[in-house]
Parts: sequence; C-alpha cells; structure tokens
Amino acid sequence: ESVSAQMPLAVAIADPEGRITAMNGEVERIWGGSFPTESRTDHGRWVGQHADGSRVTPEAWPMSRSLKGEVVDGEEIAIVRFDGERAVTRQWSGPIRSADGRSLGAVAVFADITEEAEATRMRDAFIGVLSHELRTPVTTIYGNAQLLGRPSLMPELRGELISDIAAESDRLLRIVQDLLVIARIERGVPLGDGEPIVLDHFLERAVTAARRLHPLTSVELAVEPGLPLVSGDEGYLEQVMRNLVSNAVKYGRSRVAVTARPTAVGVAVAVADDGPGFAPGELDKRRGLGFDRAVVARRAHCQRGR
Repeated sequence: ESVSAQMPLAVAIADPEGRITAMNGEVERIWGGSFPTESRTDHGRWVGQHADGSRVTPEAWPMSRSLKGEVVDGEEIAIVRFDGERAVTRQWSGPIRSADGRSLGAVAVFADITEEAEATRMRDAFIGVLSHELRTPVTTIYGNAQLLGRPSLMPELRGELISDIAAESDRLLRIVQDLLVIARIERGVPLGDGEPIVLDHFLERAVTAARRLHPLTSVELAVEPGLPLVSGDEGYLEQVMRNLVSNAVKYGRSRVAVTARPTAVGVAVAVADDGPGFAPGELDKRRGLGFDRAVVARRAHCQRGR
C-alpha cells in the first residue's frame, strides 16, 4: 500500500470474489469517490463506455476479466464518476496468482486521460472542419480562374468573377492567419503582452470595417456607457471580432447586432444575427461553424477571456 500510495496512477486490488481490498488515493480522485467493499456482481452500478461507444457490462470491466485470468493492456474506457461527472480512463489489469497458480485476485491500474482524449477529439474534428472550410474558397478561385481564361467572357461577368476571387482570397488569408495563431497556442507560444484597450473605440473601428466588408448586411453597434478598459492584444481581438461578425453575416439574413456591456468581471461583448438559429444540440453538428468557434475560443482563452 505504501508503494501504491506514491504512484501517479490509480491502483486497485480485488480479492478472488471481486471485492476491492486496497486502492490508492488516485482511484478516489479519478472516480470522484471511494469504492465500497462489494462483490463483482455489484459492478453493474459502475457506468462506462468502450471506445466504440458500447456500454461496459459488469463482466467486461478489466478488473472482472482479469479475475478470470485475462490480461488487459491499456484499454480506453469513458466512465461516469460517482459524483456524476464524466472522465476518460486508460486501464490495465492482470490476475494475481500464488506460486502454485491459485488465484489471489486481480490488480487494475488506470490513468485519467480526459484532457488527452478531448484534445484528440477536438483535433480530429478540427481537421474535418478545416478541410470543409478550405474546399469552398479553393473551388471558387480555381473555377473562376478557369472562366476568366475564356476570350468570349462578357465584361460584366468578368468583374463579378474577379470580385468573387478577391473575396475568397480574403477568406483563405483569414483561415491561414487563424491556423498560425492556433499553431502558436498549441506550442505554448505567447500571443503577445496585454495592453490597455478602449473597447468602445475598438468596437467602433471593428464594426466600421465589417460594414465595408459586408455592404449588403446591416451591422449595428450598441455600447452601454461606462465600459472599463480591458487588457489584451488588439490585433488578435480584432481577428476575434472579424470571425464572429463574418459568421453572423454568413448565417443571418440581413442584420447583425454587436453589443457591449460592463459586467462584474469585465466586459461582455455579444454578436447576434437575425438568422433562424439552431435547435439545442444542433450547433456542434454544423461543421462550417466549428472552425470559427474553435479559433475564437482559443484566442479568447489566451486573452484571459471566454
């Protein structure tokens, strides 16, 4: 027990009947509570899910399988902790036998990989979203360039094609800038020292720029008086606003409203559009929204915002 208490991994030992006879503090931390003495048949109250999404039955827990002689090597299992929170674990287990081969129980070792699993999930989702986001501007630029090579193209259509290429090139530039920022964040490179920002002046400039970029959309600004100074990198905050407004223009109808109000901990800035919106749970399924949301969330976090 003194050895397991010093280990950074969770360690639990069960007797041949499946009752937990020893465990270290890391077990309680990961599971959000302690294991009572119980038989293996009571393990049904443990809630877990395999990596393929199937439920972990009482007999499928690594500890239960090792009591039957199986060695489990690093199996990923998502669990519902005793306090109701969710976590992802990687579990190893094996049988404990005496010198003459009798079963003395089993030992299970597991690690909390919740953050690692979430990072992997977000990275995979981000790559899928990125490929989706790149496809539209690249296709538009390529197709329009092909059409511009036709000698019989009408002058008025030529101007439209050039305008579309310019707009999609700007979109590509924004995506590349966003990728560079995310790469710096993932490597732990600071985005820059914070500096005082007069937010109402900053928002006025950002909205004016948005109106120039989106002349067919009404972009309105409403700022409550008494906004305090905020600290951050103005260049990155400008990119955050541009992403939010561009997303609102994309999914709205004809109007975007930017509002700012003081709060107990700083300033709350909101960007709303007059689009139909999404039902609860639907937002995370929209791939086109994921890229901008991921970029904004990372930038805001690095600017000590949320």
